[in-house]
Amino acid sequence: MDIVCFGELMIDMVADEAGPLDGIQSFSRFAGGAAANVAIQIRRLGGNPVFIGKLGRDGFGQYLAAYMEQNGVDVHAVVFDQERRTSVAYVTLDRGGVPSYLFYRRGGACVNLRPDELDLQAVRQAGIFYFSTLALTEEPLRTTLYRAIHVTKQAGALAALDLNYRASAWPNEAGARREIQDVLGDVDILKVNREELVFITDCADVPAACEGLFRGNAALQLLILTDGAAGSAAFIRGQESLHFSAGKGIVVDTTGAGDSYMGAFLYALARDGLCLDRETVRRAGDLAARAAAHTVSRRGAIPAMPDARMLEL
Repeated sequence: MDIVCFGELMIDMVADEAGPLDGIQSFSRFAGGAAANVAIQIRRLGGNPVFIGKLGRDGFGQYLAAYMEQNGVDVHAVVFDQERRTSVAYVTLDRGGVPSYLFYRRGGACVNLRPDELDLQAVRQAGIFYFSTLALTEEPLRTTLYRAIHVTKQAGALAALDLNYRASAWPNEAGARREIQDVLGDVDILKVNREELVFITDCADVPAACEGLFRGNAALQLLILTDGAAGSAAFIRGQESLHFSAGKGIVVDTTGAGDSYMGAFLYALARDGLCLDRETVRRAGDLAARAAAHTVSRRGAIPAMPDARMLEL
């Protein structure tokens, strides 16, 4: 069963040492972007991801497309832009391995995917359509996203959103909150961290915030909350929550941990027939927690993501 990963594929320039950006002397290049990271994690576990997005026809774009292919991801729906450049994110880490981002993507190729360039057949054939809110920041990508969601819902597939809020990618906070709240009405599966949950609900009480999201969004069936060292939880509409341990391994770099978690979770759902019953969600959450724990133990998002052998599948 195909899983479409829609949105950003970009260059991550990751600082070679911890500390603020103004003191960094060198960076290492990695392929990155939430949708790309999720796609590669799905593939490494044995799933069938299809990446949909847009790259500049430049050296970075050619590198990224080749990298995805080398990692087994279907990139037939990738579009190349002759005029706009491939996007870049500069990533710095604090002493605890927590990343901060500076994006160079406004007006770039990745936000210029037009509705007429969308591979509708790829969307129709997928069991899950995944995206993050970075796909909402600019036009025409935003309109293209809504077109894809409409096709997804018509086909009876699941729409999965990782909130993945990055303040520096948005013109302003109020606009970000408005766009995010608008798209939630079409989402079946939502993943947030604790800060994002507060951001979109203005409520610090987790059970109350989750209940508010279910009450206000009829399509929402499953809410996943990740909370760093405290682990994660899955809230299924009308049922008791499930909790998953984060493990006790060494944390080197948390970049891509949420993407690894989401990729493993979606892979497990697709493997088990897309049922959102309690046992299926429990298996998915267990696998996702183990994948994320492995990812944070090494530097770099994609290089650290585990394969099926590492997780003993």
